[in-house]
Amino acid sequence: MANSPFVIEVNERTFAQEVIEKSKQAPVVVDFWAAWCGPCRTLGPILERLAGEFQGAFILAKLDVDRNQRLSQQYGVQSIPAVKAFRHGRVASEFVGAIPEPKVREFLRNLIPNDADRLAAQGAAAEGHNQITLAETAYQQALSKQADHALATLGLARIRVAQGRISEAEALVERLPPASPQAAEARRLLIRARWRAEASQLGNEADLLARLAHTDNGLADRIVLGKLRLSQERYAEGLGLLLDAVRADRRFQDGAARKAMLDAFAFLGDESPLTVTYRRQLSNALF
Repeated sequence: MANSPFVIEVNERTFAQEVIEKSKQAPVVVDFWAAWCGPCRTLGPILERLAGEFQGAFILAKLDVDRNQRLSQQYGVQSIPAVKAFRHGRVASEFVGAIPEPKVREFLRNLIPNDADRLAAQGAAAEGHNQITLAETAYQQALSKQADHALATLGLARIRVAQGRISEAEALVERLPPASPQAAEARRLLIRARWRAEASQLGNEADLLARLAHTDNGLADRIVLGKLRLSQERYAEGLGLLLDAVRADRRFQDGAARKAMLDAFAFLGDESPLTVTYRRQLSNALF
């Protein structure tokens, strides 16, 4: 391996810190290789030389697949050399095989942050330090340079939600590719915003609980309380209340309880045990 500050060896113990975490500051290119692999011996020196040439614009992380089989399986490595570029903790792009050096250069150039990337990163840093005006400006400048920049779009949507400008946040979220990780996070952001907005209009929670204690038929109050519990992150309790309302009258308020449960499933994710359990129970109640 080249003696370079821009080339490192990683293994299963160090991967999370050296690849996942560091890719949140700069791209990390992982070279999955093995000593017996002829094409790896062709590609490896090219990657190492370019890592020095690019002077820290990315970090090259070398991972021996024979010594780190679990990681290789986790990332679906079936043939080597396999190169996976990580940005913001996720695989952003990849290729397999010893491709020609011009193609490797093109692959690496596409990874290097552009002006919009740098502005979005400045926005995220400012937002993390609660410097909201600076963050808002940086996100807007990023979007002026690249209108579809996903991280800047999501960041500005977060700020709009915090400002109570929900319709503007919704318009921003609509610009995100539906299958992108940012779109999934943005949908969760909007669902939580709606829950909190509805909870803020609730009034006195004690009065609501008192009414429910004296009636078995307060469906409207039961739905409101269910949404309140979701906004308080008491998801199981909220879903239970909404399911009771569906069972009592699934068409009440144009299916408000069912719709709230579907929002909760989208927020929690398909693999959440709560989603699995309550989706099955909702299906039984409806059909």
